[in-house]
Amino acid sequence: REAAAAQAAAALSREISQKTQTDVAAWIERERIAKDELADARVKHATVSQQFKDADEKLTETREALSRTAKKADEMERAHRDGEEIRRRLADELRRTRETAKAAYASWQQTAGQLEDTRRVLEREQENSIRMHQGSATRKLQLAGAAAGGLALGDAFSTKSRNV
Repeated sequence: REAAAAQAAAALSREISQKTQTDVAAWIERERIAKDELADARVKHATVSQQFKDADEKLTETREALSRTAKKADEMERAHRDGEEIRRRLADELRRTRETAKAAYASWQQTAGQLEDTRRVLEREQENSIRMHQGSATRKLQLAGAAAGGLALGDAFSTKSRNV
């Protein structure tokens, strides 16, 4: 009986030992797999962390570029508004200059017409004055000729009356 019990104990011990070895081997295999998975996870984590860091840097760069672009857009918008204001002022100035030029041209035409009218009046007055002076000179010559003829007669009468 003791030998059977020893055999049973030895068989049980072998069975437990075998089961334990199988369990330990399975546990070691699971630990190796877990370590491999942990190593893979660490590599993936490092890769993802680097990608996140790169993405974060890219996001920061993009935000800075967006900020610069927004500032540039604001500057361009201000320049556009300033340009539009200058264009409006120049258009108003051009309109006023055109109006002034039209008014000056109309005034010049009116003045030129008045000047032409005045020239014609002056020419008529000059012609009338010339005719009047010519007529006056002719009358003076006629009177002078008549007076000279009368003086000659008058001298003749005066000489005769003195001689008598």
